[in-house]
Amino acid sequence: MGTDGAGADTQSAGGFFITRTIDNQPGDVVLVGNSWGGMAITEAGNHPCHCLFK
Repeated sequence: MGTDGAGADTQSAGGFFITRTIDNQPGDVVLVGNSWGGMAITEAGNHPCHCLFK
């Protein structure tokens, strides 16, 4: 999980779970969500190995 430089945890449990789930998939993954799910997906999608475009 990410930190803010002060050691505080900055990624939600949902974002962490989604990131780990993506990491365990054998191929490409498309994430779609709204509201709370959209926030967690945004956190997970910002991981460098998950970004298609920067």
